[in-house]
Amino acid sequence: MQKADVSPRVFGEMPEHVARDVVEGMHEGGIDFAVFLPESEFKTAQLAVARDPRFQSVIVSSETIGIPICGGAWAGGKRPAMMMGASGMPLTCYPLTWLGNGHNMPMLLLITTRTFGDEHYIYGVATKVIEPLLEGMGIPVRKVRRSDEVRRVIADAARTCFVWLRPIAVILSEEVIDNRPGGGLAEAVK
Repeated sequence: MQKADVSPRVFGEMPEHVARDVVEGMHEGGIDFAVFLPESEFKTAQLAVARDPRFQSVIVSSETIGIPICGGAWAGGKRPAMMMGASGMPLTCYPLTWLGNGHNMPMLLLITTRTFGDEHYIYGVATKVIEPLLEGMGIPVRKVRRSDEVRRVIADAARTCFVWLRPIAVILSEEVIDNRPGGGLAEAVK
């Protein structure tokens, strides 16, 4: 069995058209406040959000800190989103349980995942546990596997979280975030 190609072209930035759809989906869904820890797969979208005057953005040192900042933004009249990778999502369980569900503070959770061929053990484990963790906390999950669904799913999830007054997660799969033609790490091990 060949080892997966883990060069930057595989684990690089998401394609520009996907990043645009992330940003436009957030805007169409009413998001005006974004929190993120700089993350390789989200880099293109995070930079676009940070430069876009329609959003106020905050860069944090840990996803654990980002959730309370989203809660404070909601309390201050903003409509927040947290942009993170799969490895950071488990760190958010405690604040999400108390703020998101305990105090009905809605926020959109945008999460990137890699599911195959990841030699970085922590990321592989995180990808396996994020859906059960979110479901265990009662947070609805939408998984996007096609890039033509990104904008619509993000906008719908954002609108819904503010009506339901609870967090909603959108998971962007490797098929969406991979920047190579054809996408997906499965191609890297052929």
